[in-house]
Amino acid sequence: MKKRRRMVAIMAAILALLLLVPILITIISAVSAAAVSQSDLDDLKRQQAELQQKQANIENQLKAIENEQNAVLAKKQLLDEQINTTREEIENISGQILYVESQIEEKQAELEKALQEEDEQYAKFAIRVRAMEENGTISYYSVLFGARDYTDLLCRLDFIGEIIRYDEKVVEDLEKAQAATLKSRLELETSKDELTDYMTAQEKMQDELAAQIMKADEMMIELQSNRDAFERVFEENEILEGELSLKIDETIKELERIAAEKAAAQSSSGSIVSTGTYVWPSYDSRYITSLFGQRLHPVLGYYKSHNGVDIGASYGTDILAADSGVVVTSEYSSSYGNYIMIMHGGGRYTLYAHMSQRYSSVGDEVSQGETIGLVGSTGMSTGPHIHYEVYEAGKRVNPLNYYSNYEVSPNA
Repeated sequence: MKKRRRMVAIMAAILALLLLVPILITIISAVSAAAVSQSDLDDLKRQQAELQQKQANIENQLKAIENEQNAVLAKKQLLDEQINTTREEIENISGQILYVESQIEEKQAELEKALQEEDEQYAKFAIRVRAMEENGTISYYSVLFGARDYTDLLCRLDFIGEIIRYDEKVVEDLEKAQAATLKSRLELETSKDELTDYMTAQEKMQDELAAQIMKADEMMIELQSNRDAFERVFEENEILEGELSLKIDETIKELERIAAEKAAAQSSSGSIVSTGTYVWPSYDSRYITSLFGQRLHPVLGYYKSHNGVDIGASYGTDILAADSGVVVTSEYSSSYGNYIMIMHGGGRYTLYAHMSQRYSSVGDEVSQGETIGLVGSTGMSTGPHIHYEVYEAGKRVNPLNYYSNYEVSPNA
């Protein structure tokens, strides 16, 4: 029952995923047809994240199905071994029963022979007695009364006794042989009954094992069917994910192109009022936890270049634009997490990473000191902080070159 509920849940999940695919395709098509904006990019990235999560869920389901298939297969192999052993036992018992039956037939023949010999001996005894009495030549009485003297009488009595004892012994031996044969036959019949009962039990077990094997085969077929369905959805999602990723790249390029054109136009017209100086990007903290340059990466565990400085700040506090400019990048990446890049003109840029929230979108004009997002720990991060970068002539430089009032951690 529990397994049946599990199968129903799996099929429901497959159906839900199948229904999701055309919806996502429709959304991608709608974005393609509409004018590009930051919200479009955010929607695409949200869809991408949801799709990636669904792919991860499918992979987990596939792994669970594979594990269940392996367990069912192992059980089926064990059942096959058991049924083979049971079949061999049945064949062995069948051979034993045939042997016992042949023994019973032999004992029955011996019994019938003993009965026949007993009957024949009685018949011979009766014929002899009747002949002696009818012929009158000799009888027990004539033998006794014909004795010449006492000694002859004793001899005759002894002779008659020998005849009687011989006849009695023959009959007794026949009866003993008959009784022994009968006992042996009964024991063999009991043994046959026991073997027959055992074989019946083994045949029943064989039927039960065969039923279990059939059930295991049915489960394997059902599991494989579910696995095939999940794999089809996974493959469809991979195609969709590729299309979505391509659309995201196209959207980012288009937004960056629009932002660059806008920034260039504003720069040439003098509408960007860049001060040429930088304010500290946080009201909350001026504490440097990691400096610019080579460092032991806190997540990766090896030395690599640190292209900015890390400012330890409280989660959810404001992140400020260091100077006025135009937002050219506002997105999520696996390393930076949520981050924003601002172009200030003259080849100067600033970057702010690991935000919990982004307030500014690509193309937005921001003023010096304006809140552009909130402190977080998204991406490759071990705790809430602002990863802050400064670019001059398109190259990263040490942000601390522009500041004096800050505190550096001993472990920075």
